[in-house]
Amino acid sequence: MRVFAAFDISNEFKIKLYNSIEDLTLKYSDINWVKPENFHITLKFYENIGDIQKVKDEIIDFSNNITKIPVKFRKFSFFSHKVFYAQLKFTPFKIVKTIKNQLNTNFTPHITLARNKFGIEIKENIVESMQNIDFNHSEILDNITIYESILKKTGSEYRIIEKIYLKNSSQKSCTFCSR
Repeated sequence: MRVFAAFDISNEFKIKLYNSIEDLTLKYSDINWVKPENFHITLKFYENIGDIQKVKDEIIDFSNNITKIPVKFRKFSFFSHKVFYAQLKFTPFKIVKTIKNQLNTNFTPHITLARNKFGIEIKENIVESMQNIDFNHSEILDNITIYESILKKTGSEYRIIEKIYLKNSSQKSCTFCSR
């Protein structure tokens, strides 16, 4: 089973973020754009997991030590030439180090917007187009969701396994059945 843990972002954030890049999605339709409903901040990816309880236990232990996290959009950027993303800033920044250490992951706060094996010319064109994008948003993260990632020809499909709220959040964890 392919599983990952992620901070959820609000629907308002998803809509505002998508609206800010919508012209790019139309102009570069050959790129594999992430659907706005799938926007999230990946904490850790677990490939070929047999025992989901170990993942749940790790995320519950982690969430019990972390309070709500302020996050702010920083800029649009790329990982190599293959991933276009929204870079985020966590406050305080030391939370990034805590995530890396406690979850043993190479965490970079971001939201993936597009994936592709596109070349440098398209990257440069997108970078040029991004200069005109006016986007600003911040919010508070208060939960982590464990998802199953199901690969399909039409793209990845995510199924919620469990939603776990951070310490001092108004909610606790809840488990969703398969749909």
